Amino acid sequence: MSRRWITFLVAALMILPLWGCGSSRDSASTTTTASTPEAIARATAFVGADRCGGCHETKHTGWEATGHTMKLRDGSLESNFINDGDINARADFFGSTEFNLQTQASASAAFAAFGSAAPILGNDAGKPYVKLGTTKYYISFTLGGNGKDTNSDGLVLNAESKWKQRYITKIGLSNYILPVQFNAKTQKYVVYDESKWYDSSKVLLTGTVPPTKNNSYERRCAGCHVTGLTVALVGDEWTMSYSDISVSCEACHGPGGQHATSPNKDNIVNPASMTTTLDLNADGNVDQKDNLLIRNYVCYRCHSRGAGKHTEGGTTLAYPSKTGSDGKAELYLPGLDWKEYYDISEKTSDYYGGTPTSNDFLVSASHHQQQQDLDYGPHSPDKNEHECFVCHDMHDATNDSMVVTELVENGITVPIDMSIPASTNNSRSKLCLTCHAGTGDFSSLTVGDVRNNATAVTDAVKDHANEMAVMGHDDANCTDCHMPKTAKSAIKVTDSSGTVIRGDIASHTLRIIWPSQSVQFPGLPNSCSNCHNADTKFTAASPTPGTDQILAWAKSGHGNETSDAWKHYDWDEGDAATTAGSRQACQRCHTATGANNYLKNPTGYDQTANEFFLGKGKNQVLYCYGCHNGNDTAILTPGAITVDYKDSAGAQVIFPDAGDSNVCISCHAGRNNGQNIKGNAALLTKNFGSANSHYLAAAGTLFKTTGYEYASLNYANSGFEHDTIGLTAAGTGTHGPCAACHMHDAADGSGANHRFTPFTLDANGDPIDDTPATICTVCHNGTEEPAWTPTLFAAQADGFASAITALTDKLALSSIYYNSAAYPYFYNTNVTGDQTFGNAYTTWADEQTLGAAFNLNLMNREPGAFAHNSDYARRLLFDSIDWIVNGSLTGTIDLSAYPEAADWYQEDGNTANDNVVARP
Repeated sequence: MSRRWITFLVAALMILPLWGCGSSRDSASTTTTASTPEAIARATAFVGADRCGGCHETKHTGWEATGHTMKLRDGSLESNFINDGDINARADFFGSTEFNLQTQASASAAFAAFGSAAPILGNDAGKPYVKLGTTKYYISFTLGGNGKDTNSDGLVLNAESKWKQRYITKIGLSNYILPVQFNAKTQKYVVYDESKWYDSSKVLLTGTVPPTKNNSYERRCAGCHVTGLTVALVGDEWTMSYSDISVSCEACHGPGGQHATSPNKDNIVNPASMTTTLDLNADGNVDQKDNLLIRNYVCYRCHSRGAGKHTEGGTTLAYPSKTGSDGKAELYLPGLDWKEYYDISEKTSDYYGGTPTSNDFLVSASHHQQQQDLDYGPHSPDKNEHECFVCHDMHDATNDSMVVTELVENGITVPIDMSIPASTNNSRSKLCLTCHAGTGDFSSLTVGDVRNNATAVTDAVKDHANEMAVMGHDDANCTDCHMPKTAKSAIKVTDSSGTVIRGDIASHTLRIIWPSQSVQFPGLPNSCSNCHNADTKFTAASPTPGTDQILAWAKSGHGNETSDAWKHYDWDEGDAATTAGSRQACQRCHTATGANNYLKNPTGYDQTANEFFLGKGKNQVLYCYGCHNGNDTAILTPGAITVDYKDSAGAQVIFPDAGDSNVCISCHAGRNNGQNIKGNAALLTKNFGSANSHYLAAAGTLFKTTGYEYASLNYANSGFEHDTIGLTAAGTGTHGPCAACHMHDAADGSGANHRFTPFTLDANGDPIDDTPATICTVCHNGTEEPAWTPTLFAAQADGFASAITALTDKLALSSIYYNSAAYPYFYNTNVTGDQTFGNAYTTWADEQTLGAAFNLNLMNREPGAFAHNSDYARRLLFDSIDWIVNGSLTGTIDLSAYPEAADWYQEDGNTANDNVVARP
C-alpha cells in the first residue's frame, strides 16, 4: 500500500462538516465500519467525471477529446457510429434502406459465405439494429471507433476514426458483442468472433444466442471500458452498473468521494507521484523500481492481456478482479497491487517469439499489451526507467495516441508536435532525444539542440541509423525503427506479395525488430518492412532496397536467428573477469557489433569496447552494419586479413588482399589449422576440442591455409583460378572471390544477392538446387572447363560427401567414432547416448591420426569445399583415408564400397573401375 494511499484512506474515515463542492451523493464515502486500507478505499464513492470537471476544467476538457472517452458509447446516437461503408456521409445503420453485409462491396468479401444468414444493418425509427436471420438485435452500445470530427459535420466516420468498431446488444440482463466489426483504416467490414452466433457452416445457432454467460460483455470487457464498475452474477447472467460510461478521471485517480467533499492532494491518487511500501517485483528490496511499478499499474490495468482472479458461477472475469470477503467481485483500484487481481496471459498466439516469461519473447502480436512490451524492454521499471505518462498525457489529445506535447529536461522545455512531418520537425525523435541527448550515439547532442536545432537532430538520428542499419534517410526518426507497428488491433497491412509489412499498434519493447525475425516468425512486421518490401523494388532509377535485398539477407545464414552461429551461446556476454562463461572472444564473428568494430580497425580491435543493445538474452545476427560502413553504405575495408593461426615457418598467416571479400575472410578463415597439430605432442592426450579448426572455414579452403597437410606430399594447385575470381580473372568483377560468387548480381537487376548463395535464384529469390549462378559459366563454359550443369554439380557434391563418409567409417574401424552433433566430436564409443565429455577420444596414436580427424571435421564443416578448392579437398580427404587404412602414405586407397567417392576422384564417368584409386 502506498504512503499516499494510507494518508488518503485514513482521511476517508473522517466525517466532514463541510461539503465543499460535494453533495449528498457522497454520503457513501463516509463510513466507520471499514477496517482495512482497501476496505476504506472501497467505501469511498465514485462521483463521476462531471464532478471532477467542476474544479479541473482544463484537464477535464483535454480528457474529453481523448480516446478514453470513446471506448463504450450510447448505441442509440448516430454520432457514436463510424461505419460509412457506402461512403454516403452517414453511418450504415442509419440509411433509408437496410445494409446487407452479404451484398455490399465494403463487406461482401468477409461475409460472402454466410448467404442469407449474413448480418443486415438497419434501424427502426432511428433505433439501430443488426439483423441475424429474422431476429433484430438492437444496439445498446458501440464499442471503439474513437477519432476526431475533422470536417465538423457532427460525425466521426471512416478515416476520421482509428482502428475499429464493434456493436453490442442486450439480451436479458447481459450485453453481448455482435459478430460484426468495421475497420476504420480499410473502411471494410469483417467478421468478429462468429462462433458465438454461427456454426462452422455459417448457419445461425438456435436457442439462446449467445449461448453462455462467458460470452457476455460484462464478463469479458466491461472492467476496462467504464469507470466505477460493479458487476454481479444474477442467476446465470452477468449485470453491470457504473459511474461513467468511459475511462474517466477516477479510473486513474481512484474514487473521488472524499476529494470532492474536501479537496486535498492527500485524499486523491496522483499516479505520477505514488510510492509504495510493497516489494512488487519480489527482488527483496522496496525501492524506486517498485514505485515505478505501482504508478504503471494504473495503465497496466487495461493495457495488458490476461485474466482476472475472480471466479463465480463457474466463470472467471477477464479483467483485473479478485474475490472479496463476501464472495463477490472486487475490482482493482489505483494504488493497489495489480498482480493480486490479474494473471498475465501465457497464450503464445498473443506474442511473437514466446511468452513474456521466456527469453524468446520479442514483441506483442495482439493489441492492449503495452505492459508486456514495456516490462521486457529497455524502459521497463526494473531498469529504473520511467512511467508510461512521461510519454503519454491522458488529459491531452493534441498529439496522436495522447503523446505529450512537451518534455522538460535539464530545465529546458522541448515542444513535441507530432502533426508536423518528421522530415521537417523530427518530433518523434525529439520525444526520445529529449532524454537520450548526451548519451551513446547522441553524446554530442544537447537538450538545447533538441529544442532549437532541427538540423542537429536530423543529422544525429541519420548518423545513428547509418551506423546501425546503413540507413541514410533525412526523415529517419526514432519511433520508425524502435516502435514499429507490430501488433494488430484491427488490421495488418500486406505488400503485393502478401507479406505483412505493418500492424496498427506500435511496439513498446523499444527494440528494433529485424527482418530476420519476420522470417523466423511469419506474420511479424519489422522495423524495415514498412519502407522496404516487395512494393519498393530496387532498380538503378530507384535504388531503395526492397524484398530483393532485405528479406534475402533475412533468409540467409547471416540473418537467420535460428542458426547455431547466433544462438548457441549468449555471445554478447561480458569479459571473463566479470562474467562466467564469457564469449567475448567470439564477438568478432558472432555479433554484428563485434564484426563492425573489428573490420573498422583490425589491428586496434578491442573486444572489451563492444557494447550491445538488445538485452534479455537476445543475440545479434550479422546485421547490415556488421559488413557495411554506416557512413555511406560501402563495404568496410579492413585490408588483408591476418588470422590467429601460423604457417609452417611459424609466422602468422596473412591472407591475400581480396578487396571487398576481406570482410568475408575475416570470419571464414577458421580459427585454427592443421599446422597446429604438428610437433604439438600435448594434443595427443586431449580431446579434439583443443585441435578443432572451427567452422565454415571456406576462405581457408580456397586459399589452402587450414588443412592438416601430410609431410612430403604436394598440396599445390595446378591450373586453379578460384582464388583470382573477382580480382584478376576476366569477367568476374572486382569484389574478390567470396563476394563475386556468393553475392552475384540478381538476374532482375535488383543488385547484389544478399541470400549469399552461389546458386541461381528463382522468382522468389530462393536458390535453385544444384544450379550454379551464371558467374560460374564464365570459366565453366564447356570449353575452358567442363560446363557446370546441375547433374555435374550434384555429382561433385555427392562424391565429396561420400569421401567424408569413407573417412568416418575408416576411423570407426580404429575405434575412433565421429559425431558432428556432439562436441568435441570424437569418442571412444559408438553409443550416441554415451558420447559425453567423459568418453571423448583422447588417446591419439600419432599426430597423423589426429590430423586425419582434423581434416574430417574441417571438410564436414565446410560443405562447399569441393567447389571452393576441389584439388585441396580431395587431397586432404584422400591422404587422411590412406593413413588410417594403411598406417602410411601409399598413394592408393580402396573405395570400392564408396563408388560416388571413387567417381569424384577419377572423374572419368566409368563406374566399372570404382575400386582402387590413386592420389589426385
